[in-house]
Amino acid sequence: GYQKKKRIMGGRSGQSIGGSALISGNALIQYQSLADKAIKEFGIKGKVNITESKAFSNGGYASQNISNYDTGGNPFKNEIRISPNTKDIGKTIRHELRHISQGQKGQYYLKKEDGVRYHFWNGKKIISSDEFRKINNNLNRGNNFAKYQSFPWERDARSVE
Repeated sequence: GYQKKKRIMGGRSGQSIGGSALISGNALIQYQSLADKAIKEFGIKGKVNITESKAFSNGGYASQNISNYDTGGNPFKNEIRISPNTKDIGKTIRHELRHISQGQKGQYYLKKEDGVRYHFWNGKKIISSDEFRKINNNLNRGNNFAKYQSFPWERDARSVE
């Protein structure tokens, strides 16, 4: 169907270094000013595409930049997918924009050491990607959801919802 699109600008007025959001999807259009404010608040640079995705039932995710997984570069593309069925779309947009900010600032990244890929937070090795994947892919099992919520990048993103 037809999707409305509107570009919104972030960053400090009069400066070109600020980021911008391109929001598409009827369920998301009303969150333009919220995304604009978060982009400014988190200091995000570049255009961020925020789009609806019916590929999953709830929540959102920041798209992964797989080419940076082993180098310590930004692990996120400037791209967010949000399910239109999400209970609190505004909180989810802020949460996912925070992850993009974490990646741009070098707080959260992935890097290989001795052939093993790890997730790092502020320079500290937190968990291997294999262990992270086991938790992330089985959030309903045991205490995996609590473990996932305890990762520092998740605590930080929840703090700004």
